[in-house]
Amino acid sequence: MLSDPPGQSSQKKEHAVWNENETAALIEFFEQASKTAGSASFNAAALHIRPLRTSGSPLKTTKQIRSKWDQVRLVL
Repeated sequence: MLSDPPGQSSQKKEHAVWNENETAALIEFFEQASKTAGSASFNAAALHIRPLRTSGSPLKTTKQIRSKWDQVRLVL
């Protein structure tokens, strides 16, 4: 499971900054998983959106992925 990226302590809580591509990819990831009757994990979602992060922004943790998904799925 993805926890804190190297160099970032779990005690240091950073606010995740999401770009539009990351958010769209997260939604698409879970929509595709639901269509294939697969159970997508937040860890797999973190790996899926990793290449889309904005240069210099920290990697998203599974906790941040879960939080974002909880937010966006309410408006879908």
